[in-house]
Amino acid sequence: MTIRKYRCVDLLVFTAIACLFDAVIGRFGLFGGRQYFGLSTVLVLAMYVRWGRYALFPNLAVAIVNVAVNYVDPAVAFAHALGILSLSVALLVLRTAPLQVRRPKLAPLSLYYLTCYAVLFFTEWILLVVIGRPTGFAGFAVNRIFDVLLGFGLLLIMVAQKELFIPMTPYLLENSEGTR
Repeated sequence: MTIRKYRCVDLLVFTAIACLFDAVIGRFGLFGGRQYFGLSTVLVLAMYVRWGRYALFPNLAVAIVNVAVNYVDPAVAFAHALGILSLSVALLVLRTAPLQVRRPKLAPLSLYYLTCYAVLFFTEWILLVVIGRPTGFAGFAVNRIFDVLLGFGLLLIMVAQKELFIPMTPYLLENSEGTR
């Protein structure tokens, strides 16, 4: 299989899982609660580590699914979708040296996750204030803390699997005949 085909399959699988997470949790809640948790954030960030700019399309797909499944108020849906799309800041963060290695360690990946999540958090909160749907900062932050903790748990599980958070093109070139 060529790298291009592998990338397409890999991104489709990760995108399907991320969209399924958001669709099911958005529809039925998590642990019996009606609170929404976005576990797809970690999967989107993993796709950015794995494939760089090619993860922009899956990021857009996750944002669209989130809007379609979770919101009645179009203004809130818009703010949340732009918050999810702000995860594309990952492309800038990934240029830092600790993430340019074949197998990034947990500490840089944790900082990567928290940095990107902070951008998502502040983008969404500021947009809610700007569009006239203000929410208290403390309440919004408490709501998102559970999101961060669940996402961090998923990050730990994924990092334990040695080949989920690695840049895939160099990895595949090293471990194959170098077909494209």
